[in-house]
Formats: sequence, C-alpha cells, structure tokens
Amino acid sequence: ENLRESVLSVPTELKLMVGPAQAFEMTPFGTQPKLYTVDQDGKFISELGMESDPWTVTAYIMAGDGALVNNVTCAFSGGYCEFTDMAIDTAGSNFTLGFALSYPTTADIGTAMSESFNVGGRPLSIQVTSLPSLQPMNSSFSVVVSIWDDALDL
Repeated sequence: ENLRESVLSVPTELKLMVGPAQAFEMTPFGTQPKLYTVDQDGKFISELGMESDPWTVTAYIMAGDGALVNNVTCAFSGGYCEFTDMAIDTAGSNFTLGFALSYPTTADIGTAMSESFNVGGRPLSIQVTSLPSLQPMNSSFSVVVSIWDDALDL
C-alpha cells in the first residue's frame, strides 16, 4: 500500500488572470474572464472543492450601465474558474467587473476586479433572406434584404 500525506492549501486571495475583452452589446466577450486563487505565500492553488461540489465565482458590474447576461457564475476546475459566454446587454464606456466567491459561503477571500473596458454597439449585418433560385435573363426579380442582429442570431 502506498499512503502519502496530502496537505491542502487555504486560499487567501482571488486573482484575475485574464480580464474581459472584445466586448460588444449582447455578444459574449471575445476574451472571457479567467480567475484563480493563491495561498498566503502567493502560491497557485490547483484544487478547490471537488468535481461534484466545486467552489464557484459570481461576476457583477461594479461600474457601467446595463446588466451581465448569459452565465455569470463559473465553477473552479483544475484551479481555474473560466467564464464561457458572459456578455453585457448595453453598449458604453468604462465598465468594470467584480468577481466574488459565491460558494462556499463560509470562505472569505475578498474579491477581484477587472480593469476598465468599453462595450461596443450591437453587431448588425445585412443578409439576403429571399432570392429566386432561377430567373430568366432580362426580366425583373425581387430580392429581400434584412438587417440581422448578429448578437442574437435573428
């Protein structure tokens, strides 16, 4: 039998590794936030909770108008908490996000915050939504062109 002693580190600080970037109204950030924790010596902690009962972080807006949309909570896995589809519903300037440990509720490691960033307008495009497949030469035909909301794909 191989018995080995395992020492669990206690997280003392939540850190932002990657902040949100490439932000457009109602569109998931092109670069999603990624966080991690460190112990009192500043060492990375690779295990937080268990797969069946992970530690979680919730994001919130500290500065800027609007609201966060899609998944605003993420679970730690392999020592990292990485959001996947978070977005902001309003274009604007000088947004700052805060990140707080939401589970377990008994841990107190403070919050992390992003640097200030801007959220561009909603991405729109033009799409041909109706076009005849065959048309005789030298005859008129109709084409329907629509403004498309790329953020909501409609």
